[in-house]
Formats: sequence, C-alpha cells, structure tokens
Amino acid sequence: MKEIDLTKSVYELATSIPEFLDIMETLGFGGMRHCVEENPHTRVMTPLMAAANHGIDPSVIVKAFQDAGFTVVNQ
Repeated sequence: MKEIDLTKSVYELATSIPEFLDIMETLGFGGMRHCVEENPHTRVMTPLMAAANHGIDPSVIVKAFQDAGFTVVNQ
C-alpha cells in the first residue's frame, strides 16, 4: 500500500506522487495544478492547510486518499 504524509508540502507531494493532483482536483482544488507550477506558497502549504483555507473538513482529504489506496500518516 502506498503512503502519503499530509504534513508534507503540496509541492513535495505533487512532484513525488503522480496521482496527488488528480485526487485533490476531485475534491474541488481544480487550480492546484497551476499553483504548484507558479506559486511558491505550495512549497510551504500542506494539503491540510489548503483544506482549512477552503473550508473543507480534513477528514474528506484523508478519506479520498484512503479510498485511492493510500495509507495516510500524520493526519
């Protein structure tokens, strides 16, 4: 089973896990792919911080990655 650490930055996860951005886009983060390429904030922002900024319960992100076959650490 794959593992994802949600305390890592969006940039780090997007560049190391190919399906990361696809999963995040299904949760309503459609602009994240563009942000990773051009916004330096993605180097410090975590998926959990992004969820808080968008008013999304972090458990929704955890469940989406679990459903995609990931073991979620540091949730």
